[in-house]
Amino acid sequence: MSMPMVSSPFVTSPTQQFQMGAPYMPCPTPTQASPPQWATELLSKFEAMSFKMNSIDEIKSAVSSVDYKLSEMKGDMNKLSKRVLDVETSQTFISKSFDENIKMHEKTNKKIESDIKKLATECEALRIDMSFIKRDSKNLSDSKVNLQKIFKANEKLNNDLESIKCESMRDNLLFHGIKESEGKDCALIIKSMCGNNLEIEDELNIKSAFRLGKKNEVAVLS
Repeated sequence: MSMPMVSSPFVTSPTQQFQMGAPYMPCPTPTQASPPQWATELLSKFEAMSFKMNSIDEIKSAVSSVDYKLSEMKGDMNKLSKRVLDVETSQTFISKSFDENIKMHEKTNKKIESDIKKLATECEALRIDMSFIKRDSKNLSDSKVNLQKIFKANEKLNNDLESIKCESMRDNLLFHGIKESEGKDCALIIKSMCGNNLEIEDELNIKSAFRLGKKNEVAVLS
């Protein structure tokens, strides 16, 4: 009958005992040799190139920013140029309008000066006419006085003539109711009427005979 075997954790195999019993010795690190001079210089150049590449990227970014700003400035310059062109156009229009207004004002001033001279001439002529009118008015006033005197004298003469006429007609006779006839001598008509109607047979000495009044209103004076 075989006996059971009990394994103990503390019992190891001879190999394990050897492995566990041998002390740990670290592997010796190989000594690093310093790089050669040319490698160091090449590495320095690479580092410088890397730094320069970074600087180039920064410069490129700055150039891009400058290009963007230049584009904005170009747009602003175009706008400014357009505004300057508009201002120049406005200035040209204003200058042209100003010149036209100056010419028009000069023409108007010349016309006004001509009108003023014409008015001055007319005023002088009116002043002369007024002096003539004043003189004529004075003469007219004198003439009016003279006319009044003449009218009074004429009225007196008419009255005197009427008186003389009345005095001269005291020996005259007026015959009424005699029919008017054309182309006959008034003296013969009177003589015929006196002989036929009044039966006067004496010879009548009639110096003159004529009609008085309007037609068909016969009055014969002998």
